[in-house]
Formats: sequence, C-alpha cells, structure tokens
Amino acid sequence: MRLFLSCMVLAMFALSHTSSYSQEAICQPEKLDDWGLRDAGLPLAQPDALDMKTIDASMVGPYLNDQVKFRAAVIGADYAEAQKFWDTLAQERDANVRMRNLHAMHFAMRGKGLYFLGYAQAWAAAQPDSVAAKTFLGLALSDAAIAARGRQFTSETSRNAMILFRQRAAQAQTILEPLLQRNDVYAWSAHISLLDGYFFQGLDEKAWRSQEALIAAAPGYGFGYFWAAAYTDSIWASTRVANRRAERLKALARLNQLPKNELLVLEQELNYRMGGLARTANPEQPRPYWKQRNQEAPHLFNVLGWLIYERSVENWPEVVRLADLGIAANPYQTYSYEQRAIANRAMGRMEMVLKDTLAAAILGNDYSMSSLVQGYVRGTLGFAPGNLTQLRAYCNMGASFGMPAAANCMGSVYTDGFPGVKRDDHRAAIWHLLGARGGQSNSQHDIGVLLPRVSKHPDAQHVSQFWMREAARQHHTYAKQKATKDPEPETDTLCAAKLAKDALLQKAKQVVSP
Repeated sequence: MRLFLSCMVLAMFALSHTSSYSQEAICQPEKLDDWGLRDAGLPLAQPDALDMKTIDASMVGPYLNDQVKFRAAVIGADYAEAQKFWDTLAQERDANVRMRNLHAMHFAMRGKGLYFLGYAQAWAAAQPDSVAAKTFLGLALSDAAIAARGRQFTSETSRNAMILFRQRAAQAQTILEPLLQRNDVYAWSAHISLLDGYFFQGLDEKAWRSQEALIAAAPGYGFGYFWAAAYTDSIWASTRVANRRAERLKALARLNQLPKNELLVLEQELNYRMGGLARTANPEQPRPYWKQRNQEAPHLFNVLGWLIYERSVENWPEVVRLADLGIAANPYQTYSYEQRAIANRAMGRMEMVLKDTLAAAILGNDYSMSSLVQGYVRGTLGFAPGNLTQLRAYCNMGASFGMPAAANCMGSVYTDGFPGVKRDDHRAAIWHLLGARGGQSNSQHDIGVLLPRVSKHPDAQHVSQFWMREAARQHHTYAKQKATKDPEPETDTLCAAKLAKDALLQKAKQVVSP
C-alpha cells in the first residue's frame, strides 16, 4: 500500500510538470496482451454430424440459405463449399441482389467474429492464397474489435477495452485495406467489415468513403442509402458535414433513379437523423412518427423501425402484424421472426412460437437460439421438460451454424453429462471457450473455472482470468465474486506506475549528470 501511495505521489509530481502532453498521451500503453484471442492450447470445437432423425427437418430445411451453409462450411473445414458462397455472389448479375446477400451474411455474423476467428484462421492457414479466406479472416477480426470495445460512447469504455479494440482493428485493416483496390465482392465485403472500426476510431470520413463505394457497387440498392444516412446524424457529424453528406446522398439517389418510394424513405431517414429524433429516450414519442412514416412510404426499412418501438411498449398484436409484413418482404429477415416469436409467447400462442424461434436461430439470431435451449430446459415452446437427447441434437445443429448459445449448451452437455454422454471437462472447456468468445456469460465463467484444470499451457491462467472478468462485466453472479479476488490491472494503475518509474529515472539522471 505504501509503495502504491509513493507511486501515486510521484505520478502526480510528473503530471504537474507535463504541460504539453496529456496523461493519456504519456501513459497509454501501446499494446496489451490480448488473452481473448488466445486458445491456451485447446483445439477448435467440431460439431457432430446433424442428427436429422431427432431434428424436425421440415422446420429446418426452409431456412438453410446460402449464408447458413457458408457458416457451416467454414466450421466444418469444407473450404470448397465455403468458396462456392463467394463464387455465387460474384456470378450474380443483379447488383442489388448481390449486395443484399452480402449484407445478409455480414449481419448474421455480427457479434460472432471472435467466435469464428479460430475457424477463419484455420481456413487462411490451409489456403494462404485464398482471397475468400483472407476476406473472412478480416471480417472476423473486425467484428472481434467491436466486441472488445462495445458500441457505447468512448467515455463509457475502459482504457483496456479501447486498446484491445485498436489492436484488433489494426490487424483487420492490415488484411482488408489491400482488398479495397479490387472491384469485386471481396472489396465490397472489406468495405462493410471496415465501416464500424473506422467509425469508432474517429475515421468517419474513411467510413463515409466506404459507404459511397458500396453505393457505387449497387446503385439501385435502397438500403445502402438508408444505412449511409446514419453518417448525417448530428451527434457524429458537424452541421456542415452532415448537410454535405445528406445532399450527396440525395444527389446519388436521384442520379441512380431510386424508385419514388425509396427516395421518400431516404428523405425521411435524413430528417430523422439530422433532427435528433433518433436519440429520444421515451419510446412513446416516436411511435406516432413511425406510424405516419409508414403510411407515407410503406417499406421494409420503415416497418422494422416501427416494429422496434411497438416492441418497446409491448404492443404485442401490432408487433405480430408488423413482423408479418417484415417476413413477407424478406423471408430470411431474422429480427421479424424473433419478435413475432416473443409476441406470440407473450400472448400465450405457444403453438406458433417454436417455428419462428427455430427459423430465427438457424438464420443467425443467437437470442432465439438461447430461447430454444431454454424452451427445452424449462418445458416451454411445447417441449416436454428434460428431453435432453433432443436438446443436444438442436444444440449440435446450432453449433454447426455458428451460434454461441449453442456452443454454451454443448459445453453443458459435457459438464453435466447428458444421456449417452460422459462428463468430460476437456471437451466442455473446448465448447465453453467458443461460447465465451461469442459473448455467453455462462461460458465465460465456466471456461474460467475449467481451463486451469484441463490445460497446462503457459497462457491458461491468463486466459482463464480474462474470461472470468468478462463474465463479471456481464454481471454473472459467481464470476463477480471470483473476479474481485483477481482484479484486472487497468491502465490507470499501469499509468501511475509508468509515471512513477519515469520520474525516478529522471531523478537518477539528474543525480549522475555533471
């Protein structure tokens, strides 16, 4: 304690003599060990073959689109099949369909980059000359960077998280930025992957140029304009910059002859962003606005915006109606399936819940995958409680498609010992590491407990502690108790120590100077 106080006194002395530089500029470490990217010697988890005798194939088959098959191919190391996804995109003659499918793949991957990172690295190692493998590895790293930082304001993000974000984003940019010179699906995927990282690094002009490049690649794709409108929000851009971007978007939309209805949606979205209504805290306030907006310009983009606010006030019949419209417009639109299942469950229509929950889970919605697991555990969704054999089959299926909640479930299969499965801490740890990387707090806690037992790797203790702290940040009760015994050396403490060391060195130099 005395040493700590001495360090702090020296740190304050050093700070008082540093008028030209900020504390962050002096103290911010350039690099941290990124234990979240380490596997501590554990192999990649590999699902079993799908048990189609136990799974209801008629409820699964309709949703196995190209994006789902691509994720399964990467996990299963079927790289020829994974390449087919990119080849099919490249061969699609309709630029709007091509961009829609590319965006769908990226949205399904949101929040799963760290989960897929090991599989992406394996693909890149097996086929080092594959542009598809490099593109997917960059995507995984970009999303993993956002996972480190979160999507909150910088003031709400710890220094360590910001350092890890920058490190991961730099790795992603090293892979992806050379691809931007191409004029093909790989370049467009790279633009999508880089957008959020640019934005959260304060490189919003780079992000804006990526948005313009995506519009140029699919000039008739209305959603491209609507998403770009976010960069006119007054919270991110000055009035001058926001106005310039808004005028540019409207000019491009007219030049590229967007349909009249989509021109109106764009005008609505620009007004919404620039007028500040997007940031209102009261969900009741925007509801009449979104209703009127849909009446003026019926469109899937507007339907989804309205759906969010009806969901926030639990207007379940209206949620179902809007979700029906969303699914009719795009049968692979996961959010509508998820919300329709939630609404029907709230209204007691259990016979309608399972199909939508399963559809959303297969298409990439991890909340729905978690709901499916809980449905078996608790006997909801029409299942007999405790049907662990069927639960394992669906969890294995979800893991085959890259669902973190399914990986957490598979870890429990080997932690608890399901029927026909022996308890196996090593296999449980393999799955829980994957679930932890996907943001599952139970897996983060469990890998923190299991890893020191099953691995003698030099990284094991550090990786274990990292994930226990991550679980604690998600308010996992047991992890919070354990994490307090092993606090993270936050960079504020590291900063004080560095300043103290620098001050001592400076004093020593003065002593020995002639």
